[in-house]
Amino acid sequence: MVSINLNRSLIRLTTYTITTITILGLIIIFISSNNPSKNPHVGSKINHFADTGYIITDLEIKTCTIFNSCSPKDFKTWFKIPKPLNYNSNGKIFSRLSQQYIFIQKRKIDELNKLIHESDSKLKNNKYNHDDDDESYKVMTSLRVNQDGEIDFILENFNPTKIKDYYLNLDVLFGEDAVDPRPNWNLIKSPIFEKSIQGEIPIYLTFKTFESNPEPPKLTISSSRQKNYKIIQVADLHFSTHEGICRDQFPEIENCKADQRTLKFLNQILDIESPDLVLLTGDQIFGEDSFDSITTLLKVVNPFVLRKIPFAFMFGNHDDEGSMSRSEIMQFLESQIPYSLSSHGPTDIDGVGNYIFQLFDQDKNDDDNELPLISFYVLDSHKYSPNPKLMPGYDWIKESQLEYIIKESQRLSIPQTLKHLSFGLFHIPLPEHGNLHQGFIGNYKEAITAPRHNSHARDVLQKLGISIVTVGHDHCNDYCVLDSKNDNSNDKIWLCYGGAMGEGGYGGYGGTTRRLRIFNVDLEEMSVQSYKRLETSPEKSFDHQILVTKGEVVSY
Repeated sequence: MVSINLNRSLIRLTTYTITTITILGLIIIFISSNNPSKNPHVGSKINHFADTGYIITDLEIKTCTIFNSCSPKDFKTWFKIPKPLNYNSNGKIFSRLSQQYIFIQKRKIDELNKLIHESDSKLKNNKYNHDDDDESYKVMTSLRVNQDGEIDFILENFNPTKIKDYYLNLDVLFGEDAVDPRPNWNLIKSPIFEKSIQGEIPIYLTFKTFESNPEPPKLTISSSRQKNYKIIQVADLHFSTHEGICRDQFPEIENCKADQRTLKFLNQILDIESPDLVLLTGDQIFGEDSFDSITTLLKVVNPFVLRKIPFAFMFGNHDDEGSMSRSEIMQFLESQIPYSLSSHGPTDIDGVGNYIFQLFDQDKNDDDNELPLISFYVLDSHKYSPNPKLMPGYDWIKESQLEYIIKESQRLSIPQTLKHLSFGLFHIPLPEHGNLHQGFIGNYKEAITAPRHNSHARDVLQKLGISIVTVGHDHCNDYCVLDSKNDNSNDKIWLCYGGAMGEGGYGGYGGTTRRLRIFNVDLEEMSVQSYKRLETSPEKSFDHQILVTKGEVVSY
């Protein structure tokens, strides 16, 4: 009797164990298969943004559970937009056991044109009776979100003459402050809140209606007409996918929303200064709060795109900690965003976003080539030390990157004359930013978090004729230090901080008001003056200093 009871107990235990393992396995499989960061294009053979030659013909929201997979109806034409819809107010997945996704169907324009041609031929020969309900001809039109938060659209027969009115692509953005400045993209202002969606953050649809891939701008100026060239450095915006959390406010305001407050300050400065160029020196995207980096990135670039201001993007240590890698962010900027000078750079050297761009004088030609007035060297300063036990802290600029800019400088024939200026741009400061004994102008409030390993990037940059290096990263430092080997040397170089703009980043250190740096270049004298502006008094500038005169670095 005891033996029988033991056997029954063992059987029950074994059954329970197998059942538990099976359920856990199914849960793990579901979560893994629906993790957008690991499997972004499940059910798709069409890249999300590779929309050339396609039209959207249908759309549905699908709830995915353990018992209801996220497979599309047809792997050839349907694919899942790789963004779960159910995020809670903290930017985390509301539930991994039940998630909602939008699926769209795409058809090739050439295939639809062929169908129309074939049906017209059959109709002419009286061999075919055209059926208006034939699904093979249908394309989506009149997409909207109704007052109940549900997606409405109409399917009608494809008409080749209306190609500019059809939807070529669709995307999902998040948060009440979502924007979409991409050419020919249209954001539907009403949020989706269908009953099946469990999330807490507003969801918006944006769609593309006409093919247009922006070309990178070429910076040119007529020196006979414009004597000054104004550059704004925007450091450490720390934008989030949703509204953002205000950190270390100074001064404090009630009901603070970080991105909204930062954007107000940024827009004020852009209106006051009307810059010719914007330099984004890292940590534009605060990865920790950016579950959808595309939404965040569109907020970052929107003020510049709307004003048609060229801008250059460089990576900080947080930009790729959201839903997109460094390469994906650069690919997005290069292919989707107008007025962006940003470039992925060579793939055979360390980092992403190593590139050089130049301002040309269209009035002065040399063998029919416009002469460069200013060169901008952008480098990826990476993130954290590759060997934190031996070398804790942050990473450093690598030898391959320095070799690259040396070769590029020679290839581009960058003049080493008094009529040319060069800037070095990246996020994490150099060890030489700490040479404060040589004197500095501005605020030194926090420890300098330069890498402990010195790759001597400063020396290479100075030998290339770079007069000014400016960085971000240390939010509460905003000074410029004139670094020199000795008092009599000719190897002086200004090493500057931009000061942090973003309310979503840290502040503190006795209270730090957000700020930014401006460089004003006199193209006749080839001189550079720099100053800053504060959030609390944007109409007033302070810490004016001359950095370069007649192309040469000057002392205080």
